[in-house]
Amino acid sequence: MNTDKPIHQCIKDKDPICVNCKYYINLAGVGFGMRCSYNFSKKEGELPEKIPSRYHSCEHFKLSKK
Repeated sequence: MNTDKPIHQCIKDKDPICVNCKYYINLAGVGFGMRCSYNFSKKEGELPEKIPSRYHSCEHFKLSKK
């Protein structure tokens, strides 16, 4: 097991990661996981793009106003 990084990292409100982004949608409660609504067209039967991990970030990041 690699011990270089802690398994559970604290996420701060200003970290530039997807869970702090205005486009972040949490659909885990209905079985669809974490999703990004940046390029979502809202067509019937389509889902927003899946986010690979809670620490992921991309070029579309915008800090949400929580």
